[in-house]
Amino acid sequence: MKLRYLKYSIYVLCALVMIACTKDKGNYDYKDINSVEINGIEDHYLIEFGSTPNINPTLEFSKDPNFKEENYSFEWISFNHGEVQLSTARKLLHTGKNFDIPLALSLGKYTLYYRVKEKSTGILWTRKFEIEVTGSIKGGWAVLSEVDNNSQLDYFEYDLETNSHPKEYRDFASYFIDSETGAQLTLEGKPKFIEGWANTTAATGTNRYLLYVGTDKKTEKINVTAGFQWSERFNFSFETLNNMELPRLDRIYPIATSQGYGMYNGVLHKRVNIANINFGNPANLLNGELVELAPFIAVNRMQITGNVALVYDKKNQRFLRCTANNTALTGSLSMAGAAFNPNAVGMDLVWMGSTNINNGSAYAVLTKDGKFHLARTTNNITTFEARYLDDISSLPGIAQAKHFEIDQIYGYLQYAVGGKLYQYDVDTKETKLMKDFGNREITMLKHNKGNYVTYTTAINPALVDKAGRRFLPVIKALIVATYDPTNPKTSGQVDFFEAPQFNMEYTTYYSFSGLGKVQDVACVEFPTGY
Repeated sequence: MKLRYLKYSIYVLCALVMIACTKDKGNYDYKDINSVEINGIEDHYLIEFGSTPNINPTLEFSKDPNFKEENYSFEWISFNHGEVQLSTARKLLHTGKNFDIPLALSLGKYTLYYRVKEKSTGILWTRKFEIEVTGSIKGGWAVLSEVDNNSQLDYFEYDLETNSHPKEYRDFASYFIDSETGAQLTLEGKPKFIEGWANTTAATGTNRYLLYVGTDKKTEKINVTAGFQWSERFNFSFETLNNMELPRLDRIYPIATSQGYGMYNGVLHKRVNIANINFGNPANLLNGELVELAPFIAVNRMQITGNVALVYDKKNQRFLRCTANNTALTGSLSMAGAAFNPNAVGMDLVWMGSTNINNGSAYAVLTKDGKFHLARTTNNITTFEARYLDDISSLPGIAQAKHFEIDQIYGYLQYAVGGKLYQYDVDTKETKLMKDFGNREITMLKHNKGNYVTYTTAINPALVDKAGRRFLPVIKALIVATYDPTNPKTSGQVDFFEAPQFNMEYTTYYSFSGLGKVQDVACVEFPTGY
């Protein structure tokens, strides 16, 4: 009975289908859809890293002979075959009709898709091609600034012939993708420091010049030697003995290749490759106990075999040293010829830094009971001498000063109060207002501490148009960063000033603008410099 019912149902269904087909008169309006022929794009491109491809497609539409660009949207999308996750393998590079902006891709090979979409219908056309990013960037300056509570990296490449920086790489981090994993370099958190350093690690091999970029979240490294490459294989954790104890750094203080110091959360760390001393073991030990240090280190870069660092004990208010290949501090400093007792200073440290004068010296600004003092010491391999302790309480605005630096040639103390830049001559005791930036605020003072040629070489008349032209600003310039607090995203500027002898007026080497709130600047030279 059930079978006979099923057969009857099938007959009825077929009849209904036939009737429906009979009634369909085929009364439709067919319209040709718009189509496009995309020309002007080659199958393969070889593009130098950071350059502009300048690909200008020509579009011929079948239904739109008077093509109007505003009726369409455009996308240039890259695909990295080394990335297994689609979300990170795919990257939107540009949304203009022509690819007329710098290519934000790291070294490697990519598949690109040029997509044209008709806004009124949603019809999409695609042109596929290949692109290979090659080449390397020359030496220049890297600038780390704060934008929207995060870190932004910009890079300015130097040209020796014009003595200028014609190539600018804005939002430099966006250029870096791990060619193996497809991961994108991101700089999470607020900026802390940026530093160039030739360092040898198990992850990077021998004699790698690295650009360290530090935020309050992590420390990243860009391999300059390999042509400005970033990889998760260069992770800072591979450089430490214990990445749980040292997840990142607050500052790096290079002395020489694979020699230097780092500071994290008040703990001193030391790196000396030839002695197998690596970051991760605390170096601020005294009699087996950790000493709480102020967040400043004065290192001697004039005598690279000494690994000399002067630090300050916050609790006991005294100077301590770490030297040679030691990982412990020297607990009692020499009193020979002392102008004050470095082992019992009895003041709080405001700031400390180093200068190359006198074969390596350290300055420290100290305070107690509303008074301010400047301590000057000789700080080299064989000698520590507490030479001067001057009362500088009368210096204009010294109590409100937020940034300090020491001139590397003449030994001036330079300090910033709001938008005013002062210079104090420690010999004549003269203080001079060198620059007044008005409503702009000074966010950083710095002298670049890595001398890639000597000062004597740079001022040699025979080299004035070569080493001198390039390196005098690197050696001598006081680097000053300012910004307008009412426009923190793009008002940042960095000026490189020459400070002549006898408190003469500053002259400007060069300037960079259009930045965020600048926190640090680093010269990137070896091995791609001049």
